[in-house]
Order: sequence, then C-alpha cells, then structure tokens
Amino acid sequence: MTSIKTLPLSGGTKLIILDEEATAMHARKLIAGWIQTLIERDASRVFSLLLFSDSKSSYQNEPKPFASSLSKTIWFLERLSKQVPQVICIYKRDFIHSKIPGIETLGSTYVKIQKSPGTTISKDFNYTVELLHRKVGGGVLRQQEIVNQNNVSCEIESRKLEQSRKLDSACEDSKSKIESSFRIEINENEMKQRQELTLPYMINTNAMNTSKIHYHPEDIDDFDEEDPDDDLCF
Repeated sequence: MTSIKTLPLSGGTKLIILDEEATAMHARKLIAGWIQTLIERDASRVFSLLLFSDSKSSYQNEPKPFASSLSKTIWFLERLSKQVPQVICIYKRDFIHSKIPGIETLGSTYVKIQKSPGTTISKDFNYTVELLHRKVGGGVLRQQEIVNQNNVSCEIESRKLEQSRKLDSACEDSKSKIESSFRIEINENEMKQRQELTLPYMINTNAMNTSKIHYHPEDIDDFDEEDPDDDLCF
C-alpha cells in the first residue's frame, strides 16, 4: 500500500512536487527521509541535489523577469524528468505573493505539506501531507496522512487520516458496482415471464397440429417437372 514513506518507490513518480506552506517547511526533512528509505533498498543509488540560491528578497516585488524565469524552470524540469529516473522539487510558497496556478498539475506526483493540527510536545517533526499521484495505468491516488518524522534519523512514520479511508472505501464501492445508464439486472418475476414468452420465430414443440392444407395441381397450372437449366450449355 502506498504511503508517504514509500511514495518515491511507487511506479510513475517521475516528477514529485513538494508544496510546503510557510508554517510547515519540512520538505527537505521529508526528502532526507526518502533518501534513507531508497538507500535501504539500493545502497549504490546516487542522488543529485540542485540548489537555487537566490535570496527571498529578490522575489518580493515579483519583477517581470520572474514570469519568464518560471516558464524556463518548468520547461527545464519537464526535460530533466525525461532524462533521469526521478526528480523531486520543492515549491516554497513564501517566495512570491500569489500561488503559481496549476502547480499540482506540473508533475506526476504532488505533495502538499501543511502544519499538523493541534500542538505537540515532541521534538520530532509533525506535519500533514496531501498526496495526489497519477498512476501509470491512468488511476489517481488521493489521500491525507499525518507524518511524524524523527529529528535525528529522519525516519518517517505516518498514519492515514480517517477522511482518506472513507474516500478509499467509497472508491472501492463505486468500482464494484457496474456503472450504466440503464438497468441490466432482472428480478425473479421478470425472469419467469421471459422464460414463458414465445416469440414468432420460435418453434413451439408442444403445440398440436389442428389443420393441414393439401393442394392438388390442376391442368392449367404451369408445372414443369424438368429442370429448365438442363438446356444451358455449361
């Protein structure tokens, strides 16, 4: 079963977008936990980290070149995701005043990181994530999880929210039912009527012959016992 801990191991996670709120900046910690999980599966795996070191102040007024730079960045990410096995990006909301429209549709997988509801006295990192993953077969995975991540080892532990469980059960129920614009099942009474119905083209073997027609040709009838095709030369 897919969870936030094993998300990078799922099929089709070519481009993962981590959308972190200003009050829940745990994307780097989440990536560190993912790296640990991936190394446990494959110790020889290599990771590359790209950092864009422009300060936040350079984006405060959202200058005109920002739109051009954003489009080039998106183009670069799409091209890069086709050249490498997997790309993980962090989108910081506090960099610009308005949210980038359609950011959740950029990659194959979108993770929204939010502040965990309530207060905790633990020194570990606690936050909530919303997953949106487009599967290779065409399905879409949506779920919410509460994450508890160790401050030292970065180990990830999570549990699915009750709302996501209800959504999963509703999806399973909808899959089990045949979607149709008309009723295809019949009840017992309708089945009995169907079996007793005799259509015109059906031969009734139980019916008794009540009458027969006998015809005797007369002298004026044009009746020829010979085959007219016998005169043809072939």
